[in-house]
Order: sequence, then C-alpha cells, then structure tokens
Amino acid sequence: MIKNRKKRRKKMKVRELLSSMIALVEDVVGYPIEIHWYDINNDAAVAGRDEILIGTFDDPEWEMAAVAHELGHIIDFNNAYRNTSSKYDKEYVAWYYAKFILRAVGVSWNDNIEAYKTRCLSTYLEGDEK
Repeated sequence: MIKNRKKRRKKMKVRELLSSMIALVEDVVGYPIEIHWYDINNDAAVAGRDEILIGTFDDPEWEMAAVAHELGHIIDFNNAYRNTSSKYDKEYVAWYYAKFILRAVGVSWNDNIEAYKTRCLSTYLEGDEK
C-alpha cells in the first residue's frame, strides 16, 4: 500500500515536470503542444510538429528524458538542421536541446539519462547511418 502511494506521488511529480517542459517549449515555438500516452511498454516516444506520442516507461528519468528529447525535435523543426541528410545529426541535436530543457525545469543530467541517450542514439548507427 505504501509502495503504491510512493509510486503515485513520483508519477505525479514526473507529470508536473513534463507539463513544465511542455509550457517552456510552447513559449519558444509559439503554439500549443499536446502529449498523448499509450499503453505500450516500449520506452519510446515520437514527436510531430505539435504533439508527442509516448509509450510507458518503467524509469521516470527515461520518460522525462524522452519527452525532453521529443520537445527538442519540436524546437528543431524550424531550425537549420531540419534539412540535414543525417538522421543521427537530427537525433543528436534533439538530445542537445533536451539537456537544456531538463536543466530549465530543475532536472540534472546524470549517468542514467546519459545511458538512455546513448542507447537511443545507437539505434541510428546501424546500417546506412554509420
């Protein structure tokens, strides 16, 4: 019972931080951004121009990092990197923005988040992306 309460409190804190990150980026891009959660346990998220689709995460830091990364893509949609031919470069730029977004809401970049970033970026180094 107590464990479930702690888990719920932590999830509420994560959702508050996610709302803060979204509000921050909405101020930057000048339009509203929606976030949609799906009951797919895949530790992944994807962004469109004005929305983020996110699966379920076991690790709340990974969830925050994934959303910050997708918000980085939203910022980058109007940036010079949008025309780059390398998907890896686009992903790297989104992670670059993610560090600033997380820092702006008081979340420190740590080894756990760095490991998630490395895991994600490694998927773009296979096949033609090398």
